[in-house]
Amino acid sequence: MRKYRVWDTANKVMGIVNCYDFDEDKVFYTTDDGIKYSQVSGYFILEESTGLKDKNGKEIYEGDIILTNEVIGQGIGEDPRRSIMAVKQDSYNGGYRLTNPEIPQGNPAFCSLNTQHQEVIGNIHDNPKLLEGAK
Repeated sequence: MRKYRVWDTANKVMGIVNCYDFDEDKVFYTTDDGIKYSQVSGYFILEESTGLKDKNGKEIYEGDIILTNEVIGQGIGEDPRRSIMAVKQDSYNGGYRLTNPEIPQGNPAFCSLNTQHQEVIGNIHDNPKLLEGAK
């Protein structure tokens, strides 16, 4: 079964999707602190779970920011700042990719990497500045 989280752009909170009402285009979700919300279309972003977990057992979602110790691309492993990557859905090839502004092409397919060397350190909504160090 697919699992989704939601970024509520109006309330600036993240939550796990409980239900999606297709008729009303509305999402119902719960935040980490147990607060339940609902939001209508245009005010939320759905992000799918990759089905993988990081080295700490945390579920990895599209939009997460990952710190990886693996060598990615040319010289990427040499600079820890450049080991910060964002998880992005790859609609062309299917699956997910790790993206970094320093590597415009040749980003590795996420499923080909060993997630035991990766750690979720934030997400692109709450922590966009984490990716600035990767530029």
